Amino acid sequence: MIVIAGKALAKAGMETKVIEAIRVMCEASEAEEGCISYQIYQHPENRTEFFVFEEWENQAALEKHFQTEHMQKFNEVLATALAGATKIKRYDVSDVTNL
Repeated sequence: MIVIAGKALAKAGMETKVIEAIRVMCEASEAEEGCISYQIYQHPENRTEFFVFEEWENQAALEKHFQTEHMQKFNEVLATALAGATKIKRYDVSDVTNL
């Protein structure tokens, strides 16, 4: 399994635009084959900060995701709405257990 996790900061005043794009992105991504979960959360106190958490079955599914139309549209919104570079990392997970 592959986990994608990290943070992104929206420009002040662009939060609503980012949230609208997130809604579309999450729904479309979770419908993709190989997507286990796809969530983006807004920080409760710093409304410009967003946390990304994705789970993918494998690299092929993730690569296919990067080529989707909804990903391209999402990136277009982010290009104008984000304040600086995202801080997102990819993790290869070999074992998962319940706590």
